[in-house]
Amino acid sequence: MNKVNDLFKEGIKAIPFIVLGDPDLISNEHLLKALDEKAYDLLMLGLPFSDPVMETSLIQKANTRAIAKGISSDKAFDFLSQLKLQAKLILRTYANVIFSYGIDAFAQRAQAVGVKAILIPDVPLEERDEFAQVFEEYDIMMIFVAVPTSAERLKAICQKKEGLIYLENDYESGDPFEEIKDLSMDIKDFNEGLIRLCDFDPLKTIDDYADIVEGLIVSDELISLNEQAKKADIMAYLEKIKNPQK
Repeated sequence: MNKVNDLFKEGIKAIPFIVLGDPDLISNEHLLKALDEKAYDLLMLGLPFSDPVMETSLIQKANTRAIAKGISSDKAFDFLSQLKLQAKLILRTYANVIFSYGIDAFAQRAQAVGVKAILIPDVPLEERDEFAQVFEEYDIMMIFVAVPTSAERLKAICQKKEGLIYLENDYESGDPFEEIKDLSMDIKDFNEGLIRLCDFDPLKTIDDYADIVEGLIVSDELISLNEQAKKADIMAYLEKIKNPQK
């Protein structure tokens, strides 16, 4: 049985995120093993896509670099199969990547390498079941995506009793943190059983997110450090997020 929800019972969880193949798989191996040894029990990994329009510019560039290195879904799955990580894995990718592979075949390979959840940001509510029904057969939780929208639509997005929900915002305008805060409160009103995730704002601290989300995806800063293969700096940065008073 999928026990991802149970990982969020002891306060806010920091979830490291990298794009597989950026800067290269050797660097990825060293970093992921180090994270595993430090007992990061949940990791988010991006499968490269040529047009990741719903990501920040840094993540988009990481996808471009990985594709230039020739990283395919098969190469990524083979790599994860050889690593045999103890951590539970969340994949972050796009619908076309899965369609081109075949949804059932993709889910089967994902399950085999320890994937427990998947985030597909470009799948709208109306198309969610096409993916979710298949992934659930392989004990992989599909993460809902919520954006600022009408109350009626947000309620429909939150209809499942439990699971993970990713709070998306507009990075280009307004105040992203306040936008996430408002969206999170609306989601809690509709469904207290959902585990809320969002991307970490490096201008904030983990304490700022108390009562707002249960999981913080540490992405942009890790992408920047990972491009330079600075494993020690990444580990130090993650530790600072988890323990801001040190």
